[in-house]
Amino acid sequence: MRAITKFAVAAAALVSASAFAGTSQAAIFIGLQQAGVNGGAITTVATGAIAAVYAASYGTFELELVTGTDGVDPTILGSTTSDHNFETTTGGSIDIYVTRDNIGGPIPFKFLSTFTSNVLPPGWTVTETTYANAANGLYGGTVLSSHAFTTIGTFVHNNAFVGGTGPYSVTTRYTVNAGSNVGSSFSTISIHDATVPEPGAWALMIMGFGAAGAMIRRRRTARA
Repeated sequence: MRAITKFAVAAAALVSASAFAGTSQAAIFIGLQQAGVNGGAITTVATGAIAAVYAASYGTFELELVTGTDGVDPTILGSTTSDHNFETTTGGSIDIYVTRDNIGGPIPFKFLSTFTSNVLPPGWTVTETTYANAANGLYGGTVLSSHAFTTIGTFVHNNAFVGGTGPYSVTTRYTVNAGSNVGSSFSTISIHDATVPEPGAWALMIMGFGAAGAMIRRRRTARA
């Protein structure tokens, strides 16, 4: 774990250093918020053009690895708190935000949010939330979907939206409440453009069109 952590810290330093040199061009932002830290405001801790990584202590939590990535259609944004992630020795609660902004329009009329909780200690709650923001803002907007995990599992939800011309932003948020319990959790969120078929769906559609074309050709041949 320590080797992975050292790699993550180095990656975070590289991504953050390059990103903060040109923040106005960054497309992925990671923000943290905890009561009693920085006046309770959301602090941007990492940015990047196509990905952002953060691995360091913040308040009472040691974040082993937080990531945000620009996805390939239909994925708009993927975020993860992978490896040892939200680790605390004193309990407490923290909010982790990952935003992708400056996404070209038009804004989809329907999104798909996929939430997972892979590791969750007894007594912990992780609430995962997705947002779309027609004003292209950071760390919030119109709630698409939200789910509170008290145990491991997966939750998938289709989310209607008003659409618009863009550019727009999307945000994933993890609200981790450890209470007074120690431990660590592992969670992920992805946001998809639900109006774009998955690659597997495209393959099935193409196969269907091919089969239909073959049937038409056979009928024409039989008639001839």
